[in-house]
Amino acid sequence: MRKIKNSMVTVNITIRKYRSKYVTEDSIEETIGVVDEYFRDSPPSADLERDPLGLLGSTSTDSGMQRRKEWNQLVLDQTSDFIHVVSLKGVFLYASSSSYVQLEYEPHELIGKPLSSFCHPSDIVPVMREIKEAAHNSNTDRTVNLIFRIRKKHTGYMWIDCQGRLHMDQNRARKCLILCGREYPVYNLSSDQVNLYSEEYWAKLSLAGLFLYVTERCQDIVGFPAESLKHESIFQYAESESITKIAGVLRIIEETRKPVTIEHTLLSSKGSYVPVSSTFYPGDQNPSFILLQVKPIKEGNEEPLIYQTKEPNLFPELDMTRSTNWQYELHQLEQTNEKLKEQIERYENSNKHKSRKKLKIKHKQGELMCANCQTRDSPEWRKGPNGPKELCNACGLRFAKLEKHNKQ
Repeated sequence: MRKIKNSMVTVNITIRKYRSKYVTEDSIEETIGVVDEYFRDSPPSADLERDPLGLLGSTSTDSGMQRRKEWNQLVLDQTSDFIHVVSLKGVFLYASSSSYVQLEYEPHELIGKPLSSFCHPSDIVPVMREIKEAAHNSNTDRTVNLIFRIRKKHTGYMWIDCQGRLHMDQNRARKCLILCGREYPVYNLSSDQVNLYSEEYWAKLSLAGLFLYVTERCQDIVGFPAESLKHESIFQYAESESITKIAGVLRIIEETRKPVTIEHTLLSSKGSYVPVSSTFYPGDQNPSFILLQVKPIKEGNEEPLIYQTKEPNLFPELDMTRSTNWQYELHQLEQTNEKLKEQIERYENSNKHKSRKKLKIKHKQGELMCANCQTRDSPEWRKGPNGPKELCNACGLRFAKLEKHNKQ
């Protein structure tokens, strides 16, 4: 009896570990390893006991291999992440019981169905391309990352982040992808709440004040490179008076979910403290993280930059109803930034070019990307749903044919 109680304590600790809200990348890799081993050692039709007490009772007589299989099954059933297996053609071969919590589907409603039945139509092409690339790579230790919109059964689309790797059976005849997925919260920040400045940097904080991400502009203000601040606490860089202020703001944001601005000091790489103005934005409805905007305080009040946008959300590219995928949107942002850099260079060097004719901006072959299939190599670029030169030749012809058919 004492042995069983000790085993139950071990199981409870493990369950709490896998149900933790903040799961590290190492724990994801460990979970994937458990699934990988389970599918390598256990046939798909294995009928395993799913009751934890039943599992503990059976371990006293069964072999070590059977205990290992049952333990793997217990972990699969109790983890809060969506563990799933997908064939190279994009068909669900396995889904853990957490699919109901994450996606509102029972496992049997997913198994045997193609990924295209649940994936957002604009995201399925890049997702399948990633799966095919993983299939052609013989390195089974290579991590596969998929971020796309998936349709829940009752409440619409959500962003899901899936990490995993390629699995091959013992005779290397069959391949599949074992993935660990969880909801990927997308931030919605009203453009009316934000003032942008010429000197500023942004950061993503945990509720405890840890830097999760920092933009590179922080080096211009505090002197520290962005990478050195990641996973550090903001309190390590604040004076004692500022620590009290920041701690109070973190509590207020968690309770009120409203932006708060304070003035305080931050440690610079030179050893001195720099006066800054920081605005803390609640990350989401819970909130589970905080966005931080930091600008230096200088003599005279700096006016915010004039920023006009038709979109109420500062991040419209990640909207659930967006008709394009995030890879294409990211490419478009890169193109827009390149054009802005060219314009700035022309304005700065305008005196040198007064006698010259206006230069026409020509798109290079590699600068365009198809909004549907993401190819950058096409003999001709055609009109898409959002404007000219949006689709490659093949996708453009299909789109024009579909438009003609709809008009008829």
